[in-house]
Amino acid sequence: MPLTALTDKSQMAGAIKILKESLTRDCRRYARVIGFQAGSFEGDVYWNDVERYWSCLGPGRDERFFCGYGVQDPESTMTNLSITCEINPPHQGIKRSCRGVLVCDLQERIYLGHSGHVNRGQRDVGGLGFSDVAEGLNWQPVRWRDGVTQDRIIIGYRQAID
Repeated sequence: MPLTALTDKSQMAGAIKILKESLTRDCRRYARVIGFQAGSFEGDVYWNDVERYWSCLGPGRDERFFCGYGVQDPESTMTNLSITCEINPPHQGIKRSCRGVLVCDLQERIYLGHSGHVNRGQRDVGGLGFSDVAEGLNWQPVRWRDGVTQDRIIIGYRQAID
């Protein structure tokens, strides 16, 4: 399955839109405060009752989209929700330092990918950090526009780019 990292700004925006539509379909929306290491913000979270997680996607900061996920049920949690995982791809360009990446296959299906590096607070746990907490990770080679190929953890796929 050849995968290519998306780097074009309009493709990235389209891919995030598809990802958000897919993750929020048939979910309940809640306005909640989302807490993280350096502070908090108020935003809409979408609770998936079947899979038992919430997602919150938006434009983000530092030229990265924000894609946060958590497992606290916002129906029963009126205080800050804690982020369990973030996978934040860049808005555009080749930015391999961003751990999140949006990729597509030959059928132009969108996949969310991750480098495998994990932060706990300010400390980088490294690529093995993800492997220590999750089994059966789907590592796949991803080709970048400049010809560099790197392995990334591939997480599901969504519909094709329009």
